[in-house]
Parts: sequence; C-alpha cells; structure tokens
Amino acid sequence: MSIVIVVVSGILYLIFGVAFGFALSSHKDVLLGRRPNTQNKFILFLARPTQSMQGIDKVVFAIAMFLWFPVFICLVAAPIVLASKYAPELEQLIFIMLIPCVLAGKFYGSYKWRTLL
Repeated sequence: MSIVIVVVSGILYLIFGVAFGFALSSHKDVLLGRRPNTQNKFILFLARPTQSMQGIDKVVFAIAMFLWFPVFICLVAAPIVLASKYAPELEQLIFIMLIPCVLAGKFYGSYKWRTLL
C-alpha cells in the first residue's frame, strides 16, 4: 500500500505542476500580447486578456476559476491526507515530494504551452 500512495502522490503532484506551469506561462505570454496557434476553443477562451471578455464570457470564466480552486486543493492535499491515514511513516516523504514533482510538472507544462505559440 505504501508504494501505491507514493506513486499516486507523485502523479497528482505532477498533474498539479503541469497545470500550474501551463497556466503561468500562458498568463505571462497573453499579457505580453502573444496568442496561441491552436484551434482548441477552450484554450483560446482561457488564453486571452480578461479585459477583452464581455458579458457571459466573464461569468463563464469566473465559474471556471471558482471550480479550479477545489481541484487545486485536492491535488495538493489528497496525497498528504492519504499518507497520514494509510502510511504515516511516509507522510514527510510525501510532503517533501511536492517540491520536485511540482517543479518537474511546471517545466513540462511551460514546454507544452510554448509548443502552442
């Protein structure tokens, strides 16, 4: 069970890191005026300056950001809670794994964003 918790924790932290890196890079580039070269309407919707949003777009964007918050909390907190319940001896390792896994995911998420430019 311990190895499963470590693997699941690493995967969840990597997912968080990829989303974080992708969002951070896209936000920075969009504010500089760069637009992604994609036909994906969801990415085009999210990767634009908020000043250009009007009416229902603002509501949809606010709901998406509101829904992202619990996902963010679960991706970070779930591994720590699982470790404390099922493998207390690994709780510190799981907590320390957060930093390298998120950094690796951030670099990959930034790379995936750059491939869209």
